[in-house]
Amino acid sequence: VFATGPNSSGNEVERMRIDSNGRVTTPNLPSFSAVYNGSSWTTAPDNTMVHNYTGAGGHNIGNHYSTSTGRFTAPVAGVYQLNWYAIVTGNYNNAYIQFYKNGSRMYGGDIHITKSTTSASGWDTYNWVRAIYLSAGDYIEPIQRGTMTWHGNHWNNFSGYLVG
Repeated sequence: VFATGPNSSGNEVERMRIDSNGRVTTPNLPSFSAVYNGSSWTTAPDNTMVHNYTGAGGHNIGNHYSTSTGRFTAPVAGVYQLNWYAIVTGNYNNAYIQFYKNGSRMYGGDIHITKSTTSASGWDTYNWVRAIYLSAGDYIEPIQRGTMTWHGNHWNNFSGYLVG
């Protein structure tokens, strides 16, 4: 067990553990998993898609994801794995999601959505996965371009964690 301390109560705080089988756990590793908690939602064009709930299977270790702004802010410099998926319904010819870093569009951060069917009632899944280097204080947010209707609850997620 690796610990730091003492904390305000005078106790050491566990930061890492290696068990007898060689498994390493780091209980304070920055990590989050958030969903939109509602049956469906429509984000106005050019706004951040806010995944507003980290309970019921989600988490927010270190509170670095904001359920009010939709931003993940890196607490330390390093490589982060970020993941996003959702399902959308309706017909769209030129809608898209763009992931922004510190308020600027980033290369490899766009998801284009074209969905033209005879029935707008079908749902299609879109996802984005990225390993990205972030400096301490850098933030990432998904911006919706165009008006789209997304499925909420169990059908969407924005998550990430520090790789190292």
